[in-house]
Amino acid sequence: MKNFLYLFFYLLLLSPIISYFAVEGTGRNADYYFRIATTGIGLLFLIINSKKIKIPRYLFPLIFYIIYLAIWATQNGEIERRSLFNYFFNNVNIQILFILIIINNTKFDSFFINNSIKVIKLTIIIAFAISFIQLIYDTAFFTPKKIIEDNLNANIYQVRRTSIFAYVHQTALGLSFLPLVSILLGTYLVHDKKNFYPFLIMAGIVAIASNTRYIIAGLLIVLFQILVSRGISLNKSIKWFIYVGVIVFVVFQVFEFIGYDLKDFYNQRLFAEGSFKKTTRYLAYEMFLKFFPKSWFWGTGVHLTDEIKHEIGGRSSQIHLGYLSHLVSYGIFGSFLYFFYLYLFARDLYSTAKKTSFYGAYFAFLIFLWANMTLVYYSVYTYGLIFAFIFNKYFKDNFWNKSKSSQT
Repeated sequence: MKNFLYLFFYLLLLSPIISYFAVEGTGRNADYYFRIATTGIGLLFLIINSKKIKIPRYLFPLIFYIIYLAIWATQNGEIERRSLFNYFFNNVNIQILFILIIINNTKFDSFFINNSIKVIKLTIIIAFAISFIQLIYDTAFFTPKKIIEDNLNANIYQVRRTSIFAYVHQTALGLSFLPLVSILLGTYLVHDKKNFYPFLIMAGIVAIASNTRYIIAGLLIVLFQILVSRGISLNKSIKWFIYVGVIVFVVFQVFEFIGYDLKDFYNQRLFAEGSFKKTTRYLAYEMFLKFFPKSWFWGTGVHLTDEIKHEIGGRSSQIHLGYLSHLVSYGIFGSFLYFFYLYLFARDLYSTAKKTSFYGAYFAFLIFLWANMTLVYYSVYTYGLIFAFIFNKYFKDNFWNKSKSSQT
């Protein structure tokens, strides 16, 4: 079954291309089909390997969280509307559980990892090329019609340039592309290679061209990996700050050259609202204070109630801060299960990073945690994050193999 899994993961790594044809052909992106396939593959994997499956400790809170959501889905009629079969097979949390069980019970060889690195490099190069075309010549190039329509009245500092990832998912640029950059950087740092700068410059241009604040901040999180992996001593910090400064300088010089006024970019995009109280994040805080106390323990059981929608009054599409939104929807009880799962998962990734010196997966996960300060997106089922977990497992296995061989 290993070769079949490798084929599945290789296809997953080609999500931008496959999603383009999926969306144009069926109207659904490839992410939908990959997730449905994951449920089937996960069931088959459990049947074949039932006697030797190991479930990581951080997945147990996720299992209880899935049960809790299923109880709510029964209470609010979701299962009745969708049918039990559809609810199970198209449940992203169950798909996350399956994909993480598969990854943690598979040994990935160096041939697969090296091929994946080549595809990741190619992805960054192509993403840079497409972003540059969108930046210089045609914003609508390789962009779905819906995003083109949303960008019609936007100026150059507000238009959302999605590079090659818009067909994958609306969060793919932040939660797949940046994790891929983190994987590549982490792998280069483990092997003490320093020729990653061109890739970081290209990634920086893609991130800033997106005009998306959490993505730009997410890239800075990726860059911080350099300091952490090298040990944050004064001398090393100064050296790496100089390197990062050179990268930032080159990226901004490119934007200056093509006509970006950095002051206008700050005023019209980075801090367009002028005051924090005018942002949707402040609105999220207000909605949280008003509605969380009403059902603080169990939550409302749905993403948005009619009462919350009415109170927001079109000023935002939702409570635009993931953690606060989750507390309102699923209360202290459900949020404890979900947040505890995230904590244990992060701790496991950090433990591997400390032992192996591969910080790529840990920082990819930090990007996800950071993103939910502005997004409302609770799923780690993005192809970039999935590959971060695959690389984490590979380096963990290599560490234990080396430890065993040194003891014999």
